[in-house]
Amino acid sequence: MSNKILANNYLVIGNSYLEEGNVLKAKKFFNKAYKADPTNIEVLYEFALLCAQYDYNDQAIEFYDEIIKLDETQAGAHYGKAIIYDDIGDADNAEENYKKALDYDQAYYHAYLYLADIYDRKEDYKSAEAYYLKAIEVEPNNLWGYINYGSFLEIKDRNIEAMNMFQKAETIFPDHYMVSFNLGVIHKKMDQIDKAIYYYENAIESNLKHAYSFLNLAVIHKEAGRYEEATDIISRGITYNDNVSVLFYNKAIYLTYLGDFESAKSNLIKAVELSPSLRKYALKDEEFEELFKLGEFL
Repeated sequence: MSNKILANNYLVIGNSYLEEGNVLKAKKFFNKAYKADPTNIEVLYEFALLCAQYDYNDQAIEFYDEIIKLDETQAGAHYGKAIIYDDIGDADNAEENYKKALDYDQAYYHAYLYLADIYDRKEDYKSAEAYYLKAIEVEPNNLWGYINYGSFLEIKDRNIEAMNMFQKAETIFPDHYMVSFNLGVIHKKMDQIDKAIYYYENAIESNLKHAYSFLNLAVIHKEAGRYEEATDIISRGITYNDNVSVLFYNKAIYLTYLGDFESAKSNLIKAVELSPSLRKYALKDEEFEELFKLGEFL
C-alpha cells in the first residue's frame, strides 16, 4: 500500500472520530496520516483546521505554511491564515492573507466579505464598499453580503440604499430572522413604526434565540409609553434568552416606569450579575432615578 493511500485511510478514520467528538483519537490518526505522507495536503488541512478550532494558532499557521510551501496557489491556506490573524486582532496580516487568497481564487466570497469588514474597521470606507459590492457580485444569492453591506450603509445614514439591500435579501431569504431584524431597524430609523413592528415580530417568530429582536420591539413600545406591552415582550425574550443582561436591564427600566420597584430591583441585580460593567452605567442612568431614591442596593 502506498504512503498516499495509507495516509488517506488514516485521514478517513481520523475524520470519523472527529464527527463523534473524540478529538484525541482524531488527532492520533491525523498524526499517523501525517507521518505516512508529510506532503499530503489534505492531511495538513485537517491538522490546521483542528489546531485552529482549539486555538492552537501558531501550530495552525505552521501547517498552513507547510501547505503553501508545497503549493503556493492553495487559496484555502492563505484564507485559513487570514482568519486566524483576523480572530486575534492582527488586521494587517489578515488583510495581506485575504488578498493572497484572492490572488489564487478570484471567486473567494468570504475573502471579499472579510476584507470589507477589515477596511470598515480601519475607516477606509471606500475600499470597504468596493469589497462588499465585489462579494455580492461573486455570490449574488448569499445572504450575508446584502446584510453586511446594508448595515454598512445604514450606519452611514444612507438609509434608502440600505433599505434596498435588505429588501433584495428579503426576496432571496424571506423568512430569515436577520433579514426581518434589519428591515425592522431601517423602518424604525425612517420612522415607519408599524412596518418596524411587523418586521421585528417576524424576526422573533423566525428565531426566538435572537435577543435583540425582542429588545428592539420592546423599545418601540416603551418609547410610545406602552410600558406593560414592553414588559411583556422583554419577559418573553428572557424566557428564551435568560443569559442576556441587556434584556434584564431594560425590563428593570420598564418596571421602574410602572412603579413595580421590587421587581425592577431584582431584574437590575440580575443584569449586573450577568454583566458587572452595567453597574456603573446603571448608577448614572436617569431612568432609574426613582428606583434609587428607595436606597442603594447594587
